Amino acid sequence: MGKILRSNIGKILLLFLIWRLLTFSIALIALKIIPEFGAKFPYYQETLINTGLPYYIWAFGNFDGVHYLRIAQDGYAYQFTQAFFPLYPILIRIVSFITFGNLLIAALLISNSAFFVGLVLFYKLIQKNFSEKTAFWSVIFLLAFPTSFYFGAVYTEGVFFLMIVLAFYFLEKNKILLASIVGSFASASRLVGIFLAPVLLFYSLQLNRFLRKYSSSESGVTSDESRSFPKLVLDYARTIILVFYPLLIVSVGLIAYMIYLKIEFNNPLYFLTAQSIWGQERSTTGIVLLPQVFWRYFKILKTTSSFAFFNAAFELSSTIFAIALLIFATKIVKKEWLIFSWLAIMTPTLTGTLASMPRYVLLAFPVYIALAHIKSRIIKFSILLIFIILGYVCISLFTRGYWVA
Repeated sequence: MGKILRSNIGKILLLFLIWRLLTFSIALIALKIIPEFGAKFPYYQETLINTGLPYYIWAFGNFDGVHYLRIAQDGYAYQFTQAFFPLYPILIRIVSFITFGNLLIAALLISNSAFFVGLVLFYKLIQKNFSEKTAFWSVIFLLAFPTSFYFGAVYTEGVFFLMIVLAFYFLEKNKILLASIVGSFASASRLVGIFLAPVLLFYSLQLNRFLRKYSSSESGVTSDESRSFPKLVLDYARTIILVFYPLLIVSVGLIAYMIYLKIEFNNPLYFLTAQSIWGQERSTTGIVLLPQVFWRYFKILKTTSSFAFFNAAFELSSTIFAIALLIFATKIVKKEWLIFSWLAIMTPTLTGTLASMPRYVLLAFPVYIALAHIKSRIIKFSILLIFIILGYVCISLFTRGYWVA
């Protein structure tokens, strides 16, 4: 047992268990500190409380979790639930067969198992490209992040994190087909999963350029003129297929969902048009540039107070913090990682709001690598302390039925 705990996987398992225990404990303490349940979402009584599970467990099914559970049970029978992508509810339904029909236990089992596996792969990915110390610190910053509890909640974060890390893990091994297949599942679980497509396109172009250069240097051929026309056509056709087939595979998940929405609701973009219904004031008819969004938030901070002020300040600071760290990470991490992270962070801001950004930035994993590269231990531990305090507040609010991200 001691040998297992001393291994890298053992250390990650220990960190994961401590993190999970702390999140449950904070939820239990929050029950005493915030006695009034916010109940800012529907169906919590029949979907969560009626499961008979302890409060500190079912509370991690709050908000979006309720909708994922109802989709797993009844499909898209409820209006505007089409905003929630289908893969996670499908997995919940499948796993519920081994949890005796308890959808909540199935969902929590999926999220936590996927997150743990994702953590292990994340550690290996960072260790391979940097060092064991950097990998260890990256994992710690990830677990300590104020909204990391979403990884273990009835949300897609845990599953999606695994898919993103697994896709990049396969790319490290030059297994583009496997990375593309994982990407197709990612695009069936969240819209930003489609951003693995430009990542794979970039990687394929880089790889093809390298292979052509290597082939030319080996054969002594430096010009297309030395090849016959049929061979030239075949070579270019092969190049186009090799470069663009990952895009098609990654898109399969999203396209399949769009086809379903077209057949069932005559609206293939229902997942977009339904977004504005969920009270996040998202624009689905045009693009709002980031400076405009920042200006809007500065005005909100000047005119609002109490809980609304906290949410706005948290959303704004999380966005600025993530952007600053991605800029810092530019010369540290791989371009493919940055492409995905920038797209995942910037795209939601184009809807005119920073709502849920503290949760969205979770998946921009170069942020944690950038934090791990901070040399000053005082700064590192100061950031960790701030993360832990904010995490305590966020978990307390979320589990007591108050919107956080």
